[in-house]
Amino acid sequence: MPKRKCKLTSQLKIDYPYIRETHDDKVHCDRCRSVFSICHGGRSDIKEHLETKRHKTSIEAAVSSTQLTTLFKKVNSNESLISAAKEATFAFHTAIHGQSFKSCDCTSKLIAKLFDPKFSLAKTKCESVVVNCIVPMLVAELRLELKKANFVTVTIDASNRKEIKLVPVVVRYFVPDLGVKVKLLEFKSLGGKTSEILSNYLVSILDQNVLKEKLVGFCADNCNTNFGGVKRKGKNNVFFKVRESLKRNIIGIGCAAHIVHNCLQHAVDTLPVCVESLVVKMYRYFDIYTVRVTELKIFCDFVEIEYQRILQHGNTRFLSLVPALQRILDMFEALKNYFNSQEGCPINQKMF
Repeated sequence: MPKRKCKLTSQLKIDYPYIRETHDDKVHCDRCRSVFSICHGGRSDIKEHLETKRHKTSIEAAVSSTQLTTLFKKVNSNESLISAAKEATFAFHTAIHGQSFKSCDCTSKLIAKLFDPKFSLAKTKCESVVVNCIVPMLVAELRLELKKANFVTVTIDASNRKEIKLVPVVVRYFVPDLGVKVKLLEFKSLGGKTSEILSNYLVSILDQNVLKEKLVGFCADNCNTNFGGVKRKGKNNVFFKVRESLKRNIIGIGCAAHIVHNCLQHAVDTLPVCVESLVVKMYRYFDIYTVRVTELKIFCDFVEIEYQRILQHGNTRFLSLVPALQRILDMFEALKNYFNSQEGCPINQKMF
């Protein structure tokens, strides 16, 4: 009776993982790249093959040869993560301080040359890190915190940057383990600033972030578009339309800075000297006149006061008036002596 043919069993595959099946009842040895038959003896045929000169020569050559992978540079995963963290931190620093991404082209090369040769964060990469990594992470954190908050208030504003109408929306909320938080919820450009456009924009943001049921207050400038006048009885304003959309009442909060400014403005109007006029004329008196500034510096040295440039009073009065006035008060003694020494001193400066 003829003997049964042997095959490469599952146990043989485990014992000899470098032996694999081919066609015609033959096997292939990956170590010496030989093809032989095991149909007669099975395991004994494999053992005979391992003792052949060709197989032993191939094993010796493989041991003495250097693998190609050893020529590749090994990358330390921890080192790679640290480098990525450095780049992400610098990208966050660039964004949080409002710096141009173009500056990263130069700064990145400087950091690589002076501190870390592996540091690479040019303009395009920095922008990509901020937009695709940092922003989604911050948005996810904000939404997670908003889920924990029971009540929120939103603040809306609109400012023109040339022909672009920018409308930021800020949310204020309380989280038990973190306290009161104020964060930017949305920042987009709109095609107008009517009450209809602004209210639809605000309601859509509330829907996207599931905040309609949590909203208790609306804060904005005290203009007619937002509140419909001092008595807030109009219907064509953002505050009224948001309440209509929510179908319940919420608290309307005017801009505290504008309220305080208007209060102080009425108080300043009772002074014998117009403070705003004084600040404006003081700036214009020294702005482009080198001789006057040089003489003022001499008086500053005389009274032992450090010279500081007179600040300009801008259109946004409640923001620029105090710093400009404070600069004048800091140099009061030098300015007083300077104007007393001048013939034909302007009456406003003389009264001051």
